[in-house]
Amino acid sequence: MLAAFGRAIRVRNFSPAYVQTRKAVTEAFAINAGLCKAVGAAAILGGLGSYVFLRQTKPSNGKTCVVVLRHGEREDYMAQKAGRGLEWVSKATRPWDPQLAPNGQDQAKAAAKRLKDELAIAGIRQPIKIFTSPLVRCVETANIVADEFSIESLHVEEGLVEAVCEMWMRQWALPGSDSTWGGPPGASVKEAWSQNICGPPNDPDKVRPEAHAGLGALLLTPQELRAGGWQRVDTEHRSAVLMRGKPLRWGQFETKEMMSDRCVEQTVRKLAMENPGATLVFVTHGSKTRSIYEHLALQKLPSNSGGMTALSVLTLEAGSDAFGPWEVHVANDNTHARIFARGEETLI
Repeated sequence: MLAAFGRAIRVRNFSPAYVQTRKAVTEAFAINAGLCKAVGAAAILGGLGSYVFLRQTKPSNGKTCVVVLRHGEREDYMAQKAGRGLEWVSKATRPWDPQLAPNGQDQAKAAAKRLKDELAIAGIRQPIKIFTSPLVRCVETANIVADEFSIESLHVEEGLVEAVCEMWMRQWALPGSDSTWGGPPGASVKEAWSQNICGPPNDPDKVRPEAHAGLGALLLTPQELRAGGWQRVDTEHRSAVLMRGKPLRWGQFETKEMMSDRCVEQTVRKLAMENPGATLVFVTHGSKTRSIYEHLALQKLPSNSGGMTALSVLTLEAGSDAFGPWEVHVANDNTHARIFARGEETLI
């Protein structure tokens, strides 16, 4: 019999059975309500001892909570896994801005449900605001989270956008680009954070004009997102960082330090300090989820952690130093989403 009350006991590995058994566990709560109330325990998921739900903790007062969530699987990555990456990029109007694949939508739904459970277990208030990168895969992920928590608005933050680096642009901007991070065979680059071109030379005239034009041509405005069907997008919200005004384009990339500053310090930490005691969700991209976590928690993540809809939950007690370390509840984990992975799991 479980003896602990009002908290959750975890072990190192979180089983994908979480996703499959969540409904069964909910039904078990109802069947065994009397017993659960008596011992403060709900269920052990999957029979693996990976995750134990215990009685929900009363929401704590004063804690500021930052939730960091990566978007779900992209439709271009699924095309690439099927050997159709080059075709997808060549036909796409905006190949740098894919929507979620169907399994990516499932991943986002699983992440939203897991987040609700994590917050309840830890006694953390439900989110009041969702901030998202302007790229559609993040807006779509954020919209699914908003559905789960009945949040009316999405706030676009340009500081959460993808890294404006050579590896990103080589995914979609060159002849032969097939959505491979770093570039296609024969035109790839290994150095992610140089401000200048490091990869094999390409005829500038054959690089997509949007890459030369920069972020003003690459990022949709809140008004354009709203007109595109994302009705929750708040067109009155002003982004803390205005990336479209920065001189970043093909051949003029940002460094890792520049990315971390605009994403972590100018966006996440700033907004968290402007909303003390609130739970805020930030939907962004792979390297940004790691950077936010490491700067708030003041600890490095394992190189193989993360993946699509990787989730982090961190809190800061009222009156504590905003520069941390923040308390970690979930550390860049996506085990809730792995059951929906198709082909080789996307980690980058």
